[in-house]
Amino acid sequence: MSVKKNVTVPVVALRGIVLFPDMTLHFDVGRKESIAALRAAMHAGQDVFFVTQKGFADDYPDLGGLHFIGVLGEVRQIVRIPGAKTNLRVVVDGKQRGCISEILQSTPYLNACVELLEDEAVFAEDPVYLAALLMRCRSLFEEYCMHSPQLAEDVVQSVYETDDPGVLADKI
Repeated sequence: MSVKKNVTVPVVALRGIVLFPDMTLHFDVGRKESIAALRAAMHAGQDVFFVTQKGFADDYPDLGGLHFIGVLGEVRQIVRIPGAKTNLRVVVDGKQRGCISEILQSTPYLNACVELLEDEAVFAEDPVYLAALLMRCRSLFEEYCMHSPQLAEDVVQSVYETDDPGVLADKI
């Protein structure tokens, strides 16, 4: 991956889920730091950097408890969960991978300088090898689907329609 540019954005730690580029994800947020980061981003009209925390049980991970590679995402919707005092339901569109290069603030929410990364064309020189790898990935995915019949048909179809190896890996 090569560096594209740097952005300064709020950061939200995700517990037990991972956001990928070109993926829409909905999840609940309850930590006050995460809610503050989302509200600051919405107020400023900016994206949020989503990183997965290392320990699922850690309610308040420190910087060592976070992965530094994550995805810049656009917050599409924030809805207060009925009956919950603080929890929010969030819908996010993943845009681009990035890496935290510097933490700028940790309270009232995490704010960081993030280096946005671009996927490199790894197999551009050997299209036959690339085609074989894509075919093998789809074959293994098909085996997986036989053991997981609950997969949505549109997810399965999108895997078969994707020819970009990076996008295919993210979808699988």
